[in-house]
Amino acid sequence: RAVGVDVASRVLPPDGGGVVEVGSRDGSGTLRVACVPFVPERRFAHEVDLFGSVETWFQSYADNMGRLLEEMARGFRADAVNVVLGHWYATGAKLGGGEREATVGLDYAVPAGRLPANASYVALGHIHRPQRVPGARAPARYAGSLLQLDFGETDQDKSVVVVEAHPGRPVKATEIPVTAGRRLVDVAGTFDQIRILATDVGDAYLRVFVDTDGPVPGIAEEIREFLPNAVDVHLRYDRADVERSETPLSSLRPREQFLAYYRSFHGAEPEDALMAAFDEVAADVEVLA
Repeated sequence: RAVGVDVASRVLPPDGGGVVEVGSRDGSGTLRVACVPFVPERRFAHEVDLFGSVETWFQSYADNMGRLLEEMARGFRADAVNVVLGHWYATGAKLGGGEREATVGLDYAVPAGRLPANASYVALGHIHRPQRVPGARAPARYAGSLLQLDFGETDQDKSVVVVEAHPGRPVKATEIPVTAGRRLVDVAGTFDQIRILATDVGDAYLRVFVDTDGPVPGIAEEIREFLPNAVDVHLRYDRADVERSETPLSSLRPREQFLAYYRSFHGAEPEDALMAAFDEVAADVEVLA
């Protein structure tokens, strides 16, 4: 609060800090914000004193969240702009690709129909793709992440939302594209093709797929000589099916252990030169031992 920011790290009752009131700059209006941070399922049992008895909270996550939102909406007023500021997965929302799978499955899904109908606007976080929430009884939207957070989001254009709201009137939401920041871009082709593309990728962070005939030691370093922003380099080639040995790795000699690892990781046989280098190092180690 010393810098004009209220932080809600846990769910509180509406009259106990769960609903934050913000006045407009000109003093003509009031914003009532119901703060609903992400609630892990286990915390419903630990924080049941907020809205009722223990027995009522041993239901499904969706039912618990529905009741919680109903209780929070009791802090709304007809003469104010009422906003739910929440962090959860609403059913029907399209994932962005960078979310944690454990918190966006059916166990954590909240039906869009459970969002309070008397909210002027529902501003949601948790899903990285900017979008409206279908099926909600009030205008609801995920602003999405401000930046592409991983390579699952390379096809997404990021944005922010400006919302104009007045008590008792429909809101006007305007999506503003975010054009700043460094994008994440996939680049693919042969080594020579990728070298030619190097002049077209700007300052983007890159995931590079290199088409080769097999494993190529040191190719990532070679790629980064002309693509210094290549944060991830993958080789693409036909990988052979590897039969797993029934002999435990701990029972194998170092040479056989290395061969088993190489075949499993690369799906190919190592070159003679690589094995010769391994044998040379192994012999030096035995001498030192």
